[in-house]
Amino acid sequence: MSEVNPADFAAPKTPTRAPAPDTFTGGRTGPNGPNRSTLTHTQPARIGRFEVRTLLGEGAFARVYLGFDPELERQVAIKVPKVDELTPEFRESFLRENRLAAIIHHPNVCPVYEVGTDGTLPYIVMRVVPGTLAGVLRYRDGLLPPRHALAIVRKLAQGLAAAHAQKVVHRDLKPANVLFDESQREVLIADFGLARLVDQATAASNGVPKGTPAYMSPEQARGAAAEIGPLSDVYSLGIILYEMLTGRVPFSGSVWEVMRDHCETAPVPPSRVVAGLDPVLDALCLKALAKRPAERYRSAKEFATALGTYLRSNERPEALPVPAEPEEIPALELVEGPLADEVPDLPTVPVGRSAKSSAKHTPVPRSVRESRTQKAAPPVPEPRATSRLTALLVSGAALFVGGVAVALLVMQKPEPTKPSDPPVAQNDNVGPAPPVADPGTSTLVAAKPVPIPEAPEPHPVLALKPEISPAPKQVEPVPTAPEPRPGIDAELRRDWSDYLTASGGETAYPFFKDRGPTRWRAWREAAEGDCVYGMVLYANCLENGIGAAKSLKKAAGLYRKAAEAGEPIAMTELGGCFQDGKGVPKDETEALEWFRKGAEAQERMAMYLLGITYRDGRGVDKDPKEAAEWFRKAAELDGSAAMVELGYCYANGSGVDKDSKKSVAWFRKAAGLGNAIGMDELGYCLANGRGVKKDAAKAREWYEKAAEKGYSNAQNNLGLLYGNGLGVSTDYAKAREWYEKAAAQNHSGAQNNLGVLYENGLGVTQNYTTAREWYEKSAEQGYAIGQYHLALMYYRPAGVTQDYPKARELFEKAAVQGDANAQLYLGFMYGTGRHDSKSGAPDHAQAQEWYEKAAAQGHVQALHNLGVLYSSGKYKGGNGKPDHVKAREWYEKAAEKGHVGATNNLGLIYEHGRGVTADPEEAVRLYRKAADHGDKNGMTNLARCYEKGIGVAKDEKLAASWREKAAKVVADK
Repeated sequence: MSEVNPADFAAPKTPTRAPAPDTFTGGRTGPNGPNRSTLTHTQPARIGRFEVRTLLGEGAFARVYLGFDPELERQVAIKVPKVDELTPEFRESFLRENRLAAIIHHPNVCPVYEVGTDGTLPYIVMRVVPGTLAGVLRYRDGLLPPRHALAIVRKLAQGLAAAHAQKVVHRDLKPANVLFDESQREVLIADFGLARLVDQATAASNGVPKGTPAYMSPEQARGAAAEIGPLSDVYSLGIILYEMLTGRVPFSGSVWEVMRDHCETAPVPPSRVVAGLDPVLDALCLKALAKRPAERYRSAKEFATALGTYLRSNERPEALPVPAEPEEIPALELVEGPLADEVPDLPTVPVGRSAKSSAKHTPVPRSVRESRTQKAAPPVPEPRATSRLTALLVSGAALFVGGVAVALLVMQKPEPTKPSDPPVAQNDNVGPAPPVADPGTSTLVAAKPVPIPEAPEPHPVLALKPEISPAPKQVEPVPTAPEPRPGIDAELRRDWSDYLTASGGETAYPFFKDRGPTRWRAWREAAEGDCVYGMVLYANCLENGIGAAKSLKKAAGLYRKAAEAGEPIAMTELGGCFQDGKGVPKDETEALEWFRKGAEAQERMAMYLLGITYRDGRGVDKDPKEAAEWFRKAAELDGSAAMVELGYCYANGSGVDKDSKKSVAWFRKAAGLGNAIGMDELGYCLANGRGVKKDAAKAREWYEKAAEKGYSNAQNNLGLLYGNGLGVSTDYAKAREWYEKAAAQNHSGAQNNLGVLYENGLGVTQNYTTAREWYEKSAEQGYAIGQYHLALMYYRPAGVTQDYPKARELFEKAAVQGDANAQLYLGFMYGTGRHDSKSGAPDHAQAQEWYEKAAAQGHVQALHNLGVLYSSGKYKGGNGKPDHVKAREWYEKAAEKGHVGATNNLGLIYEHGRGVTADPEEAVRLYRKAADHGDKNGMTNLARCYEKGIGVAKDEKLAASWREKAAKVVADK
């Protein structure tokens, strides 16, 4: 098999959604209304090349037949106009309008397969769908659960937006023109262009505007043709929503009464029609029903966004009747040999929430959080603990665009993760594994967030993480602190009180700086007079070089003196000195003793640090339960840092039962005390519906509060909101501003995201040099995503000289942190010899190891490539002998996740009986499945089967048709 360089791939085009298989039966009826045709109906045997099986239904202006396409062997719906006279002008208009409708490609628009004429009869051929929304409403007495209704209308609004983008206005949207397949959970808009054609085909003899009165917009009812446009469709869709929420249309009566009401009468709010309906839905629905177009939603897309915002802000108690956005499977270029080559697709990079592996955001998705290794900008400290985490955004998910230089914007969420947890997209990736494309591209999360690989994750640890012996010494009784000297009692007490208020017992750097020289001198004098308050305050000055020369040794001496006098805060500070070796020899056993003494004296920071010690297992065995108990004790004393940690415990089920609602409650308490990390975490939960209803607006508010305190992670998350249009309009300029603020504090995720903007020219002039510089800054901090993106620049190359050794080095750094995409690339490099610039000899054993690591995280392309190794005999110990049984197992896993190349390869296995009983018919089914999703090899193999009669009857015409389609796939690329 020949090697294909993934960096040479162009962006694969997403194939048009394949029509449903022949399991569909029935069809839909034509528009409602009396039959005006005076012609006797005779069912034709054929229309064009299509066989006519039966009449599915007819309405005032059209008939719909169930037909069969002998070339593609599928059922179709054939619609023909039903008018008294088919004038040449009408035929031309019918064809023109429906050809326009045929260019609309959207999952919620019924696909038009063909538009043509049979003699003088124009016809359109469409997908067969079992029923209509009108039928569903009749069956359910017009009323649907609100969430179901909103989900359906949101899908329809998205379909309308796609049509309006092509300058197509429906003008007769109603339940009868919405196809509904409840078994497949699909809704599709049909009859684009027909309403306009109806106006042209039959003149109004009685002055009544054409359309369906119950769903007609005011401008249609007035006959104001110049005003009819996309917002007329929005009005009609609002009527459909109103009907599904209330069980009735807003206006009823005679035709003239209904049209008058559309123009003059305000609809009764839905919540007044149906008791218990959320009043918020009134505004949502009635805005679409505004009399003046300018007062409605500005577009169908805006209507869809409003519906989506409401749905996300509410819990989902039950499954929706329609699926989430369909996942697009890119066409994969495979060699024409018996098996596809081991070419990695674009690696999945989750964005958005998913902490799952990769999904359309599918979600994975896996969320990415940055390691906080330095203190945050005042007044909020950045904890110094690092660990692994699950990624957000994206997700979800991750989106892949083959061969295009795009990258990933990652939303970071600081949250402790378990190394054994599978990747989830940001969707926690979190969900099914994402579709993959060819390696050689980064992942861009702009319109939708999609999932990301894991990176080091921070724990909000303030400063101290002691390593301690398992058996601490016996704790001695804590002596009582002496009273301060009488001469300075009053002012010192005020200073001490202000210090505790400012710091919360956790940090007070601004407090010391702002107090000024007079108080610094007073603290020194108090310390010299053996006042414990003065000792602690002045020790802080010495530790930070405020008002005195910095001296860690002198600071530690004062902390010890105050601690031995019984001051709990001094005990905690002294423990920190021993833990880090600041001013004293490093001694984690001694540190643990002082932390315990402080905790016994009810010092919450000491309790918090004991929790950190047991959480991380430094010097003691890890004990999540013990850690959670210490966090709880500190939190009950209003320790906000401990509240955040306790929130993490509930979020991850660490030492306590997993409970997302309790997690949110603790984050909220911390946020209420001004803790920036708690604010950021609360924003994260609101943005992603973790333990609380989704609310992008409130999420932004909390992010902004944390960002105002200088917290870099919140600044990065605000950049993500604006960069991905989450709850706000997409604004790359604002995104860049927030990223730059976070990057100025060395936030590695923000540095990576700035690289994404510059690499792809999002809101800035495209500049590979600047992009590389930002990726380098991110990578230098050990951020896996930054390392991965920098590696891609050297691998492709982009703005640099191609350098495989450099790329491999960076991929390895990201891969050892668990980045599945980097693991995939390493597998490919070892499998093709790109890992060794001298010999260029492949190392399939090493390739297999990396593929297995990525496959363990659900990476679909890695699953496929393992199948290739086994089918080609290149697996460990294979010595060139294929293991088709093992290959089939890996291909099946990849095919289940939507990998079309694996589906095609399974077809080859069944056709040739490799490790299974030969089954040509099953092979043809698999080839067809791959071909229907745009796979060139599937098309080529299907053509060969028709040519040679393998699993199907010989058919040269169909063979030629599939070859032509395969050639077009190559040409399109």
